[in-house]
Amino acid sequence: MNIAISGRHHSTDPQVRSYIEEKVRKILRLHERLTEAKIIWDQEHGSYVMEAHVAAPRHHSFNARAEATDLRAATDSIEAKLEAQIRHWKDKLTHHRG
Repeated sequence: MNIAISGRHHSTDPQVRSYIEEKVRKILRLHERLTEAKIIWDQEHGSYVMEAHVAAPRHHSFNARAEATDLRAATDSIEAKLEAQIRHWKDKLTHHRG
């Protein structure tokens, strides 16, 4: 899985990059065929805004956006949102009858 992490008008600290990659790799455990993850973060008016786009086969994509006062809190929120979307999608794939 390709993971791209970037900051708008900011450089990404290696510690922050490793923390975000760790959280994205946890999402990979949910579905092994995810192909790409793009994480973009920005600092606006004293809070951090993080956007995530995760691509899966057959043109499925999962998007999440979070805003928090701490970059790690925004990362945790993104992880929870993406995890819920992927679990819902997998549930629809396995329980498609009735």
